[in-house]
Amino acid sequence: MESDQRLEKTNNLNEMLEKMLFNEKDLNILKIAIDNMNMGKISPKELRKYIIESRVKIIEKLLKFFPFYLKQVTIEKPLEALAQPHTNIKLNQELQEKNEFLKDVGSRVNKIHKELKYKLEI
Repeated sequence: MESDQRLEKTNNLNEMLEKMLFNEKDLNILKIAIDNMNMGKISPKELRKYIIESRVKIIEKLLKFFPFYLKQVTIEKPLEALAQPHTNIKLNQELQEKNEFLKDVGSRVNKIHKELKYKLEI
């Protein structure tokens, strides 16, 4: 039963991430920009700008989503499980691992964002 719940949560997370990464509206804008570049209406530099802006939007969505998602996941834990000492230690370890992961993701995203911002200014 617990593995079914984890599988369902994983599938839900994958679906949410897929929607953020492959947003039809943003992909259509990029497609139009590529077509416009091929027809000479915009320069490759402008196309690059569209692509970078699209990626920045995705990063911003992810930065907003992960804290919300982690909060939702921790709220769903049953109170009985939190009361058991051995489970409490396990949950603390999981929380520490997730926090480390989020710190790593956050620093990477921040670095990418700074690099993109710098490139856009050039």
